[in-house]
Amino acid sequence: RFNLERGHASEAEIAEQVARRLDHMRAGTEHRMEREQFDGRVLRIVGAPTPGGGYTTSYTDITADRRAEQALEEKVATRTRQLSAANAALAQATRSKTRFLAAASHDLIQPLNAARLFASALGEEVAGSPQLERLVADLDGSIVSADRLIRGLLDISKLDSGGVVAVPEPIAIDLLFEDVAREFALQAQAKGLRLRRVRTSAWVMADRALLTACLRNLMSNAVRYTETGGVLIGVRRRGAEALICIHDTGRGIAPGDIDRIFGEFERAGSTDREGLGLGLAIVRRAARLLEVEIETSSTPGRGSRFALALPMLRRAAVPAPPPAPARPRGQLANARVLVVDNDASALAATAALLGKWGLEVTCASNLAEAQAAALQAPDIAIMDYRLDGPERGDATYAALCTRWGRRPPAILLTAESGDETEAAAARMGANRLLKPSSPAALRALIATCLAQARDRGADGQTLAESATG
Repeated sequence: RFNLERGHASEAEIAEQVARRLDHMRAGTEHRMEREQFDGRVLRIVGAPTPGGGYTTSYTDITADRRAEQALEEKVATRTRQLSAANAALAQATRSKTRFLAAASHDLIQPLNAARLFASALGEEVAGSPQLERLVADLDGSIVSADRLIRGLLDISKLDSGGVVAVPEPIAIDLLFEDVAREFALQAQAKGLRLRRVRTSAWVMADRALLTACLRNLMSNAVRYTETGGVLIGVRRRGAEALICIHDTGRGIAPGDIDRIFGEFERAGSTDREGLGLGLAIVRRAARLLEVEIETSSTPGRGSRFALALPMLRRAAVPAPPPAPARPRGQLANARVLVVDNDASALAATAALLGKWGLEVTCASNLAEAQAAALQAPDIAIMDYRLDGPERGDATYAALCTRWGRRPPAILLTAESGDETEAAAARMGANRLLKPSSPAALRALIATCLAQARDRGADGQTLAESATG
């Protein structure tokens, strides 16, 4: 009656339950059920045949058990909601931190870029004075270290935020080796080290950016902490795996320090002031996203080996590298350069350095100033990406080209290393150079762009030519 009056069950359902119990009793089979009574109690009803004949039904009050289970379920549901809310807040905070670090990194790298260009201009002024040249070189090295620290912190923040997702693709390891070896060849040569790579036909399926980050940071550590001997990078086959190895003859790592050095701001030697202690922390995070383990073996005083084991995709000939760009011809003198950057110190530093190289420099901080200052197309345009407000370097360059009727060669000189600026450089048909740029790299790139422009004509392609490829 209670269940019927309160809608817990219909009359037909109750009749069916009673009939089912009577059927069990007649058939002499066991049955069990739980019912809530009119006073809120919960009874467990168990019926079973009695040995020797008859049928017994027992009623057990399980109200306390059910109330405890209900309370536990409600508590778990509450904790789950609280945990979900906390995770959402943490994810939002991490995204905000990453955005803040990206913005702060851009603002910090801008003055570092200006400082490095000023230092290079100063270096040309003091050429011939060994003591002053050494001071300028030390100043440049300090700027580079600060830049590495900022970029390392930003890389770790991105990896921790969950904003980096591995996108596997077929990779010819030998091409990665070539890029990494070329990047560190000069550093190794300056220390008198032998840098060797073993050619390989191995291909793996992995995220190119993450794998490159691992190799670059491992190679950087190997060169930095090796004083004599050399560094070797190669691949060993281990069953169905390609074991990518970087060996060095450096100072080595004590067994007790191997786990520790993968933490942030940790170094192998307690008195070592080289490096920033972020390289291996980045490697550990990138390897985690690649779902590979970092194998480390080392002997103090003899060297170390770091290895990454990836499933072998196949062995095949590596594509031939593209032909090397034409060697720059002629001098930079009298070439006209337009520099667009909304940072006044960066403009002043760039103008000072390019002026030392004999270039005619026109400076502007935005599109309006550039249109007023450069009525004709320059020989080359150097554009920052993030200008004031919504203005961006690629759009500014496009507007200027429309006004000039030509597309002079361009360099996108930016502090941002992400996909956004890479896509912007592609739209411009420009080379991207990251701030704070190496003056030598900037000069070589300007010379290459000018040489290529001379091959096409003094002022570069017309818009009609660029539209038809």
